[in-house]
Amino acid sequence: MEASSETRQRNVELTRRGFDAYNSGDYEAVIALLHVDVELHADHELLNSGSFRGHEGFMQWSAEWLEAWEEFRVDASVVKTIGDHCILVDSHQVARGAGSGIDVEMDVFWALEAEDGKLRRMHIYASRERALEAIERWRAERQGGNAA
Repeated sequence: MEASSETRQRNVELTRRGFDAYNSGDYEAVIALLHVDVELHADHELLNSGSFRGHEGFMQWSAEWLEAWEEFRVDASVVKTIGDHCILVDSHQVARGAGSGIDVEMDVFWALEAEDGKLRRMHIYASRERALEAIERWRAERQGGNAA
């Protein structure tokens, strides 16, 4: 079944608010957008990889990530809904290393799942293909199919 226009728009707005709040350092606003049992996963191809759960897990991951950077910004260049619950985000990160002052830029891809107006899953990948694979697994789980 195709996602309604309202649902798609709500998920895009939720996602954009999250990125805006994160970039402004308003972590309370980010937490307000996350499901209490949010699952955050950074793929093994990325720095600060691993899995984290809940609001405390999000804050732990974020603190570990941000301690490496003097400046950090992630821009959601493309936000695309896939079905009723999933969102694919193409993003571009710009950072300056703490201590080194070295500028770093990187594209990363987010697979997000929204549930009841909150972000339930946030997975970060080095490739769009890996993010899409995660989304397809989640959609299969919701439809009662087997995850590949």
